[in-house]
Parts: sequence; structure tokens; C-alpha cells
Amino acid sequence: MHELSLSDSLVRVALETPGVREGNLRALNVHVGALSSASASALSFCLALVLEQRGLKDVKVNLVEAPARARCRCGHDYSPKRLWDGCPKCGGFDRETTDGQDVTLDSVEVEDGED
Repeated sequence: MHELSLSDSLVRVALETPGVREGNLRALNVHVGALSSASASALSFCLALVLEQRGLKDVKVNLVEAPARARCRCGHDYSPKRLWDGCPKCGGFDRETTDGQDVTLDSVEVEDGED
């Protein structure tokens, strides 16, 4: 389950972000690409586990599943649901995937300490 190591990396990167400390981290905002090979439900479970192990169980995790985007050789832009889906216009597979292959830590939310 690579989601566990991915979760550990996401939390580590969040904690290395300037201005973030374990005491002020409130939320992680994560995008999961449809073609990333990461399961959003497994990633959510693993992130909760990693956060709890680090004593950060109150940190909220906001996962957004990002659709894939591709441009076919015929010029058609579309959103393939699976890696092996062909172009809906021409049926071809000669395409460039332009979005939806990654898992990214989009942003972190911190408490600023001001009332």
C-alpha cells in the first residue's frame, strides 16, 4: 500500500512548510488525480493514521479528487476516466495526459494565534 508512504511524505512536507508547527497545523488540502494510481479512500485512511501517530489527530484532511485531462492527437480535449480509455472523438490512444496524474499537497491551513 503505497498510500502509507505517500501520506507520511505529505505530512512531512506540510510540517516543513515555513510558518507551520505541529501546534498550529489545522488542515491539509490534498488533490488526488484520477490517474494517479492512489486510492483516495486509502489515502484518507493512511493520512489519518499518520497524523494520529504524530499526535496530530485534530488536523483535518480535505481530499479533492481531480479529474484527468488529456489532449488527443486529433486535437480533442477530454477527461479519460481510466488510463486505457481512448479518445471519445476518434477512438485513438495517441494522447498527452495534461492533468490528473499526481497527488499534491495543495495547501496547508494553520492557526495564526490571533483572536
